[in-house]
Amino acid sequence: MNNSNQMQEYYFTTLISFGQMVIGCNKSRIWKLFPNNEIIDYKPIPEENIDECWVEIYFEDAKLLCVLNETGSCINSMFFFDYKKFDMRSFIEYCNKYFISNSFIKGWEIRNYSLTVVPCHDDIAFLFTKSE
Repeated sequence: MNNSNQMQEYYFTTLISFGQMVIGCNKSRIWKLFPNNEIIDYKPIPEENIDECWVEIYFEDAKLLCVLNETGSCINSMFFFDYKKFDMRSFIEYCNKYFISNSFIKGWEIRNYSLTVVPCHDDIAFLFTKSE
């Protein structure tokens, strides 16, 4: 494996760790985990029938969205990637190589989490949920 591939796999591992790490954290903990990233805090918008709160954390080629429950804790997280900058095929190949593929959830089992590919508006997201 060349150095470029090693760097890419390290980056993928880091992103997956971030997606898992935020689950169960409250907003203030999330802000502390990512002091050097742009973070936007969204509130419910009743007039648009949006009753959820979420936090978005921005990376160079990705956005991590944390869905918050009524107490302000992250219940699941989703990655959205900038397809012009991010090598989606390599990410999926990485997941297939290192994690257990699960066709029922259309994704992978990663330790105590699942990573599922989900359509979201005009985009594709990678949804992290904690396994029961």
